Amino acid sequence: MPEFKTGSVTANGLRFHYLAMGEGPLALCLHGFPDSPWTYRHLLPELAKAGYRAVAPFMRGYAPTEVPSDGRYQTSVLAADVAGLHAALGGDSRAVLIAHNWGAVAAYGAAALEPARWRRCAIMNVPPLGVFGLVAFRYEPIKRSFYFWFFQMKVSDQVVPANDLAFIDGL
Repeated sequence: MPEFKTGSVTANGLRFHYLAMGEGPLALCLHGFPDSPWTYRHLLPELAKAGYRAVAPFMRGYAPTEVPSDGRYQTSVLAADVAGLHAALGGDSRAVLIAHNWGAVAAYGAAALEPARWRRCAIMNVPPLGVFGLVAFRYEPIKRSFYFWFFQMKVSDQVVPANDLAFIDGL
């Protein structure tokens, strides 16, 4: 496996840790749930070869990045995290944004919040939120994505950590 640089920056009031490789314009890679930056272990070297500084942060609440003391994980906060990471990592208008799953939600928000920060966005496996709303309330998508809704319920605070996080293993 290639050698990744590791580091940390403060963005949107939190300390984010990350994996990085390469030099050049920023290619910010946002992971989903229950993934980590290691999801991009094959893509980061390819982005580096293509002339980017490829960075994959551990998203808000994913160790070793801090857990927010206020418990906020709303889309607007995730979008602000991404804008903050762009600035803290020295991004400019040549930056690209790559994301999937929960990272896609953050990326859509960040692209809408400050579109001039990104030359291109590649967002995978979650359609734009307007389209998602049209298809998300059918039985098959709800069945596949039930955890989106489940994590919004208070009972998840007891179920998820029980039995050494068996719920997460089951996903």
